[in-house]
Amino acid sequence: AAPEFLGQWHILMNDGTSLPNGDIIVSYQHTIAVENPKDHTWYTDYAGLAVSHDGGKTFQITGPTWENDSNEDSPYQMWSMQYDNGYVYVVSDRAGRRPGPMMLFRVPWDKMQDQAAYTYWNGKDWGAKTDAKPIMQGYFGEPSLRKLKDGTWAMSYADYTGYPKIVTQYVLDPNQGPEGTWSEPKVQLRADQLPNLYGGGMWPASTKDNVILIVSTWQTSGTAEDISDRTLVRYDVSH
Repeated sequence: AAPEFLGQWHILMNDGTSLPNGDIIVSYQHTIAVENPKDHTWYTDYAGLAVSHDGGKTFQITGPTWENDSNEDSPYQMWSMQYDNGYVYVVSDRAGRRPGPMMLFRVPWDKMQDQAAYTYWNGKDWGAKTDAKPIMQGYFGEPSLRKLKDGTWAMSYADYTGYPKIVTQYVLDPNQGPEGTWSEPKVQLRADQLPNLYGGGMWPASTKDNVILIVSTWQTSGTAEDISDRTLVRYDVSH
């Protein structure tokens, strides 16, 4: 649906959040190559934002963008966002489900189109992007950052270490935000339980003790070796 959604091809939508003024803002990856059949990664040239002023009926691409590097190693390509107390908090990782860092940054909600207004977590405080430090390392895909109904900061993501699985973590101190200390990962669902598993959006009505995930799975026809021969035949979302 991305061409209809944003009026152009090669868009991978990631996540979005509602803002106090009624706008909805979403993040996307702009791809420059299709999936690599050998390792199932893909390639992007930048991540960006789109905004809706009419409750999600229409969206317009808006600045700024976060450029990828020549090695496809930028950890600012796949985003998840959560508004809280005047800020939009963002976690991000590399495009294409590559191993690497999970980064954390934030911006005042009304300055999201000003790249200079973004500050990045450096392990002790919010500061310049050049001083940013990862909040965790792993083999990440499709993160979902949420402040849950009970006030818990939590995150789900696809973990591609070994067999694909959906994993959750939460901030241990309920008085801290996403810059706090995160719990150990907990596996919620494995690909041998739900074939062709990926994604795991965390429903905001969840609590720490009652996690609700919207989980994606897909099936294609054709051969995995020849991408051009594959056709999407199913895309399921389940609770």
